[in-house]
Amino acid sequence: MEPFEGLWNLKELQSLSEVRATKVFVAKLGDLSQLRSLSITYVRSSHCAQLCYSLSKMHQLTKLHIRSIDEDELLLLEDLTLQNPLEKLELIGRLSEGTLESPFFSAHGHQLLQIELSWCKLVESPVAWLSELSNLTELRLTRAYAGQQLNFHGKWFRKLKNIVLADLPQVNQICIHEGALVNLESLHVDRLRELQDVPIDISTGETEAPNLPGPSSSTPQWRLLGPSGYVFI
Repeated sequence: MEPFEGLWNLKELQSLSEVRATKVFVAKLGDLSQLRSLSITYVRSSHCAQLCYSLSKMHQLTKLHIRSIDEDELLLLEDLTLQNPLEKLELIGRLSEGTLESPFFSAHGHQLLQIELSWCKLVESPVAWLSELSNLTELRLTRAYAGQQLNFHGKWFRKLKNIVLADLPQVNQICIHEGALVNLESLHVDRLRELQDVPIDISTGETEAPNLPGPSSSTPQWRLLGPSGYVFI
């Protein structure tokens, strides 16, 4: 959606979805200080400093989606600060160094419930850092990591219920250690073409997963759906 005439008169607006970033839009965005949910797309590196400043003026925001104009555009969000803790954050684009240690995460990261990272192509696994977000219930990684192994160590992600791992072309092993993901309900794996070792045997379709800690349900259902590698708990 393109920003339209009269938008800035909607001072009580609470939700704005799929609006395209422009220089004027990101500069005036802070005027919509009552927004609770914002989805902004087509973001360029040149927009980011002003975007971070405008977001810092918002008092009610709980859901934020930022998507770059394409997979190669860098999102410069290392100075991101927000007055209000977010419940849901989706960052779609290459992340500048230091983004995951930005003032926002140090101040409010523990209150995040859902996070999605896409297109980031991080060299180092983000899992260790994300494990510090102690209240996460949903984690989505899509084209977010260029490494080979994902490790979920003991006592990590104690509240996490849903994980989506998609289009991680170099990942060949997922290790879930004892004591990790104790409340996991759903694990969705898609387009991990190098995957060799997973908590459930994709090659044979076995319904037992002895390497995965017992889920919270007293009657868990383990299923493998189709040849594409979708795994659900």
